[in-house]
Amino acid sequence: MKIYKTQYTQKLFEQYYISITDCGYADADREWHDHNVCSPYSRLYYPLEGCGYLLLKGQKIALTPGHLYLIPLGTVYHYFCDDVFRHLYFHINIDAPNGYDLLREACFAEAEIPVEKSRHLLRLYQSSRFSDQMELKYELFRSLQILLSRQPVEPTFDVTLSPEIIKTIEYIREHLSLQLTTAEIAQNLYLSKNTLAKQFREEVGLPIGRYIDKLIFFQAERMLSKSSLSIKEISDSLGFCDQFYFSRKFLQHFEETPLSYRKRTKSETQT
Repeated sequence: MKIYKTQYTQKLFEQYYISITDCGYADADREWHDHNVCSPYSRLYYPLEGCGYLLLKGQKIALTPGHLYLIPLGTVYHYFCDDVFRHLYFHINIDAPNGYDLLREACFAEAEIPVEKSRHLLRLYQSSRFSDQMELKYELFRSLQILLSRQPVEPTFDVTLSPEIIKTIEYIREHLSLQLTTAEIAQNLYLSKNTLAKQFREEVGLPIGRYIDKLIFFQAERMLSKSSLSIKEISDSLGFCDQFYFSRKFLQHFEETPLSYRKRTKSETQT
């Protein structure tokens, strides 16, 4: 017997994480509106009835049944509804080995989908059968594949990281804290501190310290928008000396305070 393997596929499955951070069926009306929306997750919409609107880069876009839509994280836009907008939605992140979301560089995209197919997805979503949920997950991934294929430049998967750097990234994710140091990581992974620092910069393109900072504030975005933890609890969990320092650093990164960010993104959550 002969077994043939492709290292690209194996590494892709091991190193990329697709997570659905929220989902639901929204029966929206004129209260569905907000300005300058910018979320730490991508949105996948399946309109079922009525119409919603986006204002994106000066363009008014109608979200209508018979289509599916991808709004990548980091996109700044307004949304509103004149009457009714019933839709199934999913909030999605695709985390790459270097800690960044693969969809951060994507563009708004849409594709046609039969309305009955969207209704079928709603029935799957409302089902408590495991087989239905597996089918739903398959259809979501299929939708993402279709929408990504419509990007001006299709996202590429860099799977060239060495085992040592993969272990380093996994350690950082599991022990994410502002207090985490290269020396601690190297000691726990039985690696040379200087060799690890040099190799990490070469493969990831960032010093370990800056990588940790970026991952911390990406995690802070998620916690502020998705959890009920207080700002102090978030600050403590991420290793800041106090919430005021955390707030100052957050303001430097995102040009708004954690409280302002939370209020804005919480109003978007059920959309």
